[in-house]
Amino acid sequence: MPPKFNLGKGGMTMKRKALKESHLVTLALEASEWIHQTIGTTPSYPAVANSQIKFEAAFNELDTGVLLCKLIQTIDGSVPCKVNNSAKPKSFQARDNIAQFIAACQVGCSQSHSVHF
Repeated sequence: MPPKFNLGKGGMTMKRKALKESHLVTLALEASEWIHQTIGTTPSYPAVANSQIKFEAAFNELDTGVLLCKLIQTIDGSVPCKVNNSAKPKSFQARDNIAQFIAACQVGCSQSHSVHF
């Protein structure tokens, strides 16, 4: 029997919120590990760290946009994606990196015509 979730007047219950957060942790870790494997680098978090430490490190890495720009450069070096390697999470440089990544995806996708934004 599936678990019951009471969304109630105020939104999600604690159980539902915990499940959503654990799913986000899993997705962020999988994305980070796949990107690192694809670009040939090692994650900044130790392999033996607990999942919360791994999640925070992986999320911070993704939040800077550096990994995303390096991913674009690895997949297709002809698509421009300028990366600011010194970007810190939630900084202007991080937002710029992410904007560069999105623009590169749009250019790459419009060239391949396989996906349209």
